[in-house]
Amino acid sequence: MINNKNTKLQLGIGENSYRTFFEDNTAVMLLIDSVTGEIIDANKAAEKYYGYTLNMLLNMNIKEINQLSSESVEKEMKFALSEKKSYFEFEHKLSSGEIRNVDVYSNPIQENNKKYLLSIVHESPEHKKNERLLKEKEAYIRSIFLALPAGVGVVKERVLQEVNDYMCVMTGYAREELLNKNSRMLYPDQETYESVGKEKYKQITKYGIGSVETQLQRKDGTILDVLLSSTPIEPLDISKGVTFTATDITELNQSHSDALKAKEVYRSLLEDINEWVWEVNLEGCFTYSSPRVKDIIGYSPDEVMGKSLFYFIDDGEVDLVKSIFSEIIASKSSFKNIQSTQRHKDTQDVIIETTGRPVFDNDTGELMGYRGTNRDITEHITIEKELKLKDEIMFAQSRQAAMGEMIGMIAHQWRQPITSIAMGANNIIVDSILGNIDKDSLNKLATDIVEQTQHLSKTIDDFRDFFKPNKEHDDVNVCSVIEETLSIIGTSLVNNNIKIIKEFNSQSTISTFSRELLQVYINILKNAKEALLENKIEDAKIIITVTEDENNIITTVCDNGGGVKPELLTKIFEPYFTTKEELNGTGLGLYMSNIIVTKHLKGTLQVKNSDDGACFMLKLPKVRSDNIGT
Repeated sequence: MINNKNTKLQLGIGENSYRTFFEDNTAVMLLIDSVTGEIIDANKAAEKYYGYTLNMLLNMNIKEINQLSSESVEKEMKFALSEKKSYFEFEHKLSSGEIRNVDVYSNPIQENNKKYLLSIVHESPEHKKNERLLKEKEAYIRSIFLALPAGVGVVKERVLQEVNDYMCVMTGYAREELLNKNSRMLYPDQETYESVGKEKYKQITKYGIGSVETQLQRKDGTILDVLLSSTPIEPLDISKGVTFTATDITELNQSHSDALKAKEVYRSLLEDINEWVWEVNLEGCFTYSSPRVKDIIGYSPDEVMGKSLFYFIDDGEVDLVKSIFSEIIASKSSFKNIQSTQRHKDTQDVIIETTGRPVFDNDTGELMGYRGTNRDITEHITIEKELKLKDEIMFAQSRQAAMGEMIGMIAHQWRQPITSIAMGANNIIVDSILGNIDKDSLNKLATDIVEQTQHLSKTIDDFRDFFKPNKEHDDVNVCSVIEETLSIIGTSLVNNNIKIIKEFNSQSTISTFSRELLQVYINILKNAKEALLENKIEDAKIIITVTEDENNIITTVCDNGGGVKPELLTKIFEPYFTTKEELNGTGLGLYMSNIIVTKHLKGTLQVKNSDDGACFMLKLPKVRSDNIGT
């Protein structure tokens, strides 16, 4: 750094002259190192202007005062040093932090091959500040003008004076194609052009601003929906020109149109759907009801609105429904298929199935109520009851038919024991008449008679158990039920020369209705027997196999009776379907077997043809007893 003495020498003036020219000058002066930018000297005016002491200024760099970047300051210093430029406009920062606009005159001086810059600083006149501010504001406004994501422009007597880039993109025209052209070129027809001008300028005259929805036509002929807003440059003199913004609302209008169409479709669906769509608040009062309510319970939507849902519930079910509703509200969860009896306007009972889901406030997430549907299932329930009654009647018919068949089996099974008893009694009588009776012979004949009567008694017990109702399920082994079945029907099979082959590979115990399972086995075996006899099979046989997998006990009953005609396989479990002569079959045995297996035992019963006969497959689930028959 050079001292004041050196500075005087650099300027080539004496001390008094230096003091007059530099130190005592009322203009702010700074002597700056042209390379580093360090302040070499400063006068009293500089101390006063910047608010720093001389020592503070001599320890500063001009870059700390000038608000340009370091690179820009260095660039401007090079211009001054080369004498290509001597006048500059800068912003300088005072010690208070205030920014001032200054005019700087900077010229190089040299001493001992070292160049310095003598800078004289004047605060910019007020009009220059205003000019600068105006330019800055104009640049700011123009940047908005160009960047605004809407068409912006200026018209004078409806002739385009200026447009931004977005207006060009929106309309498909280049700027030069639009400037100094009448805005009529942007309208699809003269009528639209005139009506927009009339309405817009009417609003401007009355309110100072005009806004209208209209249509503009792109260069390619595409029609745009736009919101056109205009305001005069001079509020009191519209001839000076009008600025406008054009916002493309084509997609918005399309979305609005689509929303209206969707709303109309939704409303139409609500009217056409067979279910009653509703909304209730947390108190259970209806806040919406679709028109279908009138078809279901006789009330119009207006009659339902505001009423409690409990108002329509049958008196005997109100307390239960209230309890269920409270639990649903507390859980804030969805529900489905809740049945209730509601009163029709004409006092009839209507059975309703209700499904709903919670409605939450979009902002707070709080539960507002429920929305759902009610379905009239009265006819469905009635049909179900009729079908149940029909099944019960068929079941009774099947049992009665089975009872008749069992009586025939009893008579058949009793024939031989009764014959044996009669022969034994007759032998006792003959031996008594001839006097040939002895104690041993008498004991043998009496023992035979006792054995035969015990056999008759056991037969009665077996058939009595078959007809005993099975109201509760019991734990049984499937193989033991099959053995019990064979004790009832086995004699009939043997007497008809039908061989029984058993392959039991399961020892598991399941919970089921054993009496109903017994009836199923009897029906299947009887069906196999009749097929074998009808087709006169010489080497007749029935193979009974019991196996199990992870989930089921599987019984297959196969015969070699020729099988079922393929076209009849799908009908074999239908009620009253039989392939036998009308007098020999009711058509209920296999139908009821299928009903028992699927509805009571929760299993499956299937039939298919094998190579030489029919095979029935019965699957029973390995489940807990409380899941059976429910």
